[in-house]
Amino acid sequence: MGAQKNLQGDTPLLDKVNTLQTEGFEVQGGFIMGLDTDPENIADVMLDFIRQAGIPIAMVGPLGVLPDTADYKRYERKGRLVKDVRYGGDSGVLGGKLRFVPKLGSDWLLSQHRNLVNILNSPEIFFERGLTMFKKQKPPQTHSKMLIGYPEIRATIFSLWNQGIAGSFRMEYWMFLGKVVRNYRKFLPNAVRLAVQGHHLITTTEQALRVDVVRTFMDIASGEFRALAQGSREAFRSTEAHACLLVDRLCSRLCNVQDGLPDLHRRARILKKAASKYRRSVGPMFRSQLDEQIIRFRAQLDSIVQDSQQEELV
Repeated sequence: MGAQKNLQGDTPLLDKVNTLQTEGFEVQGGFIMGLDTDPENIADVMLDFIRQAGIPIAMVGPLGVLPDTADYKRYERKGRLVKDVRYGGDSGVLGGKLRFVPKLGSDWLLSQHRNLVNILNSPEIFFERGLTMFKKQKPPQTHSKMLIGYPEIRATIFSLWNQGIAGSFRMEYWMFLGKVVRNYRKFLPNAVRLAVQGHHLITTTEQALRVDVVRTFMDIASGEFRALAQGSREAFRSTEAHACLLVDRLCSRLCNVQDGLPDLHRRARILKKAASKYRRSVGPMFRSQLDEQIIRFRAQLDSIVQDSQQEELV
């Protein structure tokens, strides 16, 4: 990519991170997947490096191709630019759309990225990286008293309640703080602060993955519904191959409906209600990411029913 700063000198990058940490710094990192030079095990390579380096806050995203950049011109010249897709930044990395055609395929890259982010921001692996960092860091100076004000008290209460009591990863949270108290007591304030940051990463990842599952449901369901309307007996009976749990849950209800146009309307209503229900299962801040696709999904179902109705009249 032409960024040589991290490669200067003969010191391996992992050792550079360790040097910064031993001097008391906390290293954060951004990682990009999808380069033509990436090996097939790029996700495993990144995961191993981030865990060994002890980088708690690690952002990973597919390559973003912006207009008027060298990458944009290169992909355009090679016919690998997807012009009807706009790069939305890292907030949309689980949206299933890329602005370029990766060397190993879009489905491969998105799947690798999804799995990597899921592992990186799981409670167990996130807190593990925090402990790895504390093990290497120089303990903070204690010659001066740290002033504790309202922001620090508020953050501590937030962490204890939202993670230690109401959180879905309570066990991992208390195990993390327990190990810090036993082995790295001087880092306890930093550990609480890190846990608050981790709460955001963990919950945001969970919600983004849930949005991705609902999107997958609508993509699969619309295709299966069209096949059903065209007389396919296998529609909604072989969805396990797609690994879409949401469609699987509806299979018995959809397959028990009798064939015919009135029942096609009924199946469409079942799918529409399911899409709305699954949207509500996503956090309020993430529902807007599904609204446009739900409108399109409902329109697709209506169009399929109308086409079947016209064919029946003919």
